Amino acid sequence: MKILQFLPYFPPHIGGVEAFAKERSSAFSEQKKGKLINVVFSPGQPENLTSYEQDGYTVMILPAFELISNFPVPKIRSPIFWSQIQKIKAEKADIIQTHTRFFLSTFLGGLLAKLRKIKRIHIEHGSGFVKGLSWRKTAFARCYDQIFGRLIFRLADSLVAISHGNLPFIQQFTRKKISVIYRGFNFTPVLREKKEKPDQILIGFVGRLVKLKGVDLLIEAFAQLEQENRNLRLQIIGDGEERFALEKQVEALGLGDKISFLGYQSPEKVYSDFLPHIDIFVNPSLQEGLP
Repeated sequence: MKILQFLPYFPPHIGGVEAFAKERSSAFSEQKKGKLINVVFSPGQPENLTSYEQDGYTVMILPAFELISNFPVPKIRSPIFWSQIQKIKAEKADIIQTHTRFFLSTFLGGLLAKLRKIKRIHIEHGSGFVKGLSWRKTAFARCYDQIFGRLIFRLADSLVAISHGNLPFIQQFTRKKISVIYRGFNFTPVLREKKEKPDQILIGFVGRLVKLKGVDLLIEAFAQLEQENRNLRLQIIGDGEERFALEKQVEALGLGDKISFLGYQSPEKVYSDFLPHIDIFVNPSLQEGLP
């Protein structure tokens, strides 16, 4: 079996879809059931490469640029783009897989599936219309969903949601059967460590530092709670375009000694070191495919 997996980004670029796709690629390779090729846009990928092999799977890179943050657009005037498309078509895939309806990688994968009469499985990671943008970008995203998002769902041969929390949103666009497959994690359970300061309550967050994740709301809430309990501490793991603004927010609130920004940490480090250490995990995201 040969699968083409179309993605907007792929590691080392950081994000949930990227991590999901890499885990799936590695698992598929370990099972030795065929060949998996990740077709990804170039932002975040090694420069001057058009493809590479890793952990038993292939990554093919399409030249692209970011029209706005976290929205790559293919460079369709580039000869390399069309050369890569020809190589992708020559792979003669059995299945095409796309992720999240609003990325152009999904549109491209869907178009290729339709033209080449290849079955397409779409995995939806979103649970609602895009939030946390300017009103113009939000309006554009909503219009895009109503037109192209609807087509993405309706033209897919199979639909998969990453949680039951995604179902109500997807069902607005299609009456097709939707399978729910939760994302799994492969890690060794670690026992909770004995606290050095028994009276201290440590709150933790892990995620990208972008508006959609609502970290500014978490900081506001922490500032109010901290007035009632001086033993509270907040540790934030992750990085992103909002980090500077969030650090300024913490500084303005005078909470620099209570709130720590730890930057990006590998999943392994989060599982083994961070999660066993905290008392409360908070997910303040404005939109998330949970539970």
